[in-house]
Amino acid sequence: MLNLLQQHTITIYDLEQHSFVKKRMNARELLSSDRFDLYAKLFYIKNRVPDTAMARHVYAEHILAFNPDGKEPGRSDKDGVDDFAQVFDELIDYFETHEFDENISLIPVDENHVPLDGSHRVAALAYYNKEVEVLYFPDVKSKTTFDYNYFINRGLSIKTADAIAIEILAYTSNLHLACIWSPKSNIDDNKDALNYIKNKHAVYYLKSMHMSLECFNRLLIFKIEHKSSDDLLKNLSSNIKTNNGIVQVILFEANNTEEISNLKKAIEEYYKLKEHRLYITDTHQETETMMNLVFTEKSKEFQSVMNKTFDKIEIYKRNFKNVYWLNLKVKVAKLLKQLK
Repeated sequence: MLNLLQQHTITIYDLEQHSFVKKRMNARELLSSDRFDLYAKLFYIKNRVPDTAMARHVYAEHILAFNPDGKEPGRSDKDGVDDFAQVFDELIDYFETHEFDENISLIPVDENHVPLDGSHRVAALAYYNKEVEVLYFPDVKSKTTFDYNYFINRGLSIKTADAIAIEILAYTSNLHLACIWSPKSNIDDNKDALNYIKNKHAVYYLKSMHMSLECFNRLLIFKIEHKSSDDLLKNLSSNIKTNNGIVQVILFEANNTEEISNLKKAIEEYYKLKEHRLYITDTHQETETMMNLVFTEKSKEFQSVMNKTFDKIEIYKRNFKNVYWLNLKVKVAKLLKQLK
């Protein structure tokens, strides 16, 4: 059966030395927070006809974050983004009218059912809600977590990441948003809250925005209409420097309302809500409403010019450190190697 896998994948994970179980699953069961790229591909499938330009932009950006040279190791038919798109289009069209054929290929998955290869096939089948045949390797773990952080650190723009994050909602029914505001001087405290949420729940996406406390509460009141302003504004400290704060918006999965209630209590007790603000969506409708606000350009309506500038500076610093500087070091290393 391994002969139906790509040799490149077999070599990387030394799959010939590991046992496996052949399984048939719905492709949507392979979607997870560990594969942010699958939702980028699903975005492309949904939008390639009604909004071709946007679909191609999102698809190309996430492919280049994966493969900066536009090539896929072990695949001679993928030599540039256009090749990737053409091959993917053929897959999408094929699976619209055909089922997955286990005699042609199989999808290797790790101990957590994270695909080790075949993400385009998985995405196309998931879009059409079809089944896929996998080889489950219970003692193999993916060498890299291709989550939102992986792509953002490799230069994926926040606007594109936002669009991909919204797509997650179509395939996961128990999503919630945690919005935590804190003074900029205390932003490190938010790491504890984020780590707490990550330890308890699958985190699909995180976005940070500079925003005053006043604007943050206006944002909540603007969209969450069934919450009273008294409830939203409770426990605010009057001596907070409201012009110097950061909102972290965390998209995560929870199984039930009890988990949400416990999460709220745990974070509220930790922060005492004196210099922080916490809001967590309770329902699917609330989550959808908030996502369509904070993950779109509408969120900028609640930011001052200065706060928008701070966001741009943070993005530039991250890209310089993780993308531009790294690329420069790679080029220098290649040049030095050639000079030897």
